[in-house]
Amino acid sequence: MTDVPKPLKPGEDLETQWKKFKWDFAGHVQFDAVRSRWNAETKAKYLVQCIGIECDYLHADATEQQKADPTLLMGYIDTQVKPTLNSCFERYLFKQIKRLPGEDLNLYVSRCKEKLESCGLAEGTDVNVFLIDALVHNLEDLTLQQLIFRTSNEELTLAKTMELIKVHEAGKKQLNEIQAYKQRLQAIAVSNSDHSHDAAGRSNRHSRPRSRSSSRDGAARSPGRHGVKHNSPYRRRSTSNQRHDRRGSRTRSKSPRHQQQRYQARSSTPRRRNNSVSNGEECVNCGQDHGEGWCPATNRQCHACGKRGHFAFKCRNDH
Repeated sequence: MTDVPKPLKPGEDLETQWKKFKWDFAGHVQFDAVRSRWNAETKAKYLVQCIGIECDYLHADATEQQKADPTLLMGYIDTQVKPTLNSCFERYLFKQIKRLPGEDLNLYVSRCKEKLESCGLAEGTDVNVFLIDALVHNLEDLTLQQLIFRTSNEELTLAKTMELIKVHEAGKKQLNEIQAYKQRLQAIAVSNSDHSHDAAGRSNRHSRPRSRSSSRDGAARSPGRHGVKHNSPYRRRSTSNQRHDRRGSRTRSKSPRHQQQRYQARSSTPRRRNNSVSNGEECVNCGQDHGEGWCPATNRQCHACGKRGHFAFKCRNDH
């Protein structure tokens, strides 16, 4: 059992209210065991009662014949609810109807059919022609448009056009799903490759100390500068007589005689780093004639006694 339709209320949406009211009233009367057996006059009076007192002006000027038939009465109220329409303007609005993104094709065709009812088309006009034009004009896929244009006039019906569009859209959707699936597989492959590279890098870092030790062993076994292996018993080993002084020069012997000869040769062309004036006396620490404030033996270790401040050939300590 269906509910009683809601009474109409004056307002801008009166046309929408009346459309829903007719739908509810038909079901309320038709699917009830008692009301479905009423005669036409009783149904018409019940219709007036359900409309309500606020909108009784819609049927106040109806004829007695219209008030006795619910179908005629509804037709009269239709003319009162719907404003006076301009057919050219309504056809213009029809051509502006666009299919919404993701909208079902059947729903779009239904909206177009509803708009065609107010376009003032002559009786007997094939509305399917206008619907086919609306479908084709709103297509963004040029390939599908060309497919419809190649269809003959005899085969190009509304059902055929809708079928072509549905099949094409379904195939396009499946193609997008396949491409998305391939992209996911590629992303997984790249991720697995990155993980394998990271694992290889970690393993190399763990094994790096071992490789370094092996490289040192290999360097120890490699030939030296003179073609002799470093671990060879014939390798030249540095003796205790070889030392490096502060300026990087190598002293080949620590014998006092050698030191004396070397510094005597140097004393022949003395260098004055502090531009001091020679006093003509031989230094007791280095054996050179230099000025005050600087001595070559300063902070130098004697190779005879081991103390600092003089050379071995000037050593005055008991050996």
